[in-house]
Amino acid sequence: MNKTSESVLRAVKKYQQEKLEEIKFRVPKGEKARIQAYAKANGESTNAFIYRVVCQEMDGGAVAQEGTKEDE
Repeated sequence: MNKTSESVLRAVKKYQQEKLEEIKFRVPKGEKARIQAYAKANGESTNAFIYRVVCQEMDGGAVAQEGTKEDE
């Protein structure tokens, strides 16, 4: 791996540690693929889709303004 790739990976890791938190949740077998396919069909990453839907539910239907492109 070249130095540019290593420095980019370090920068991404640092950003994720400083700015993001993770939530793990479980779904019945087969639902993961269904969620991923639905998100992809609508032009979103799985993470962005889940984040948007959760924010909409918590905010009474308002669309989330900020999300991440990271998937899983």
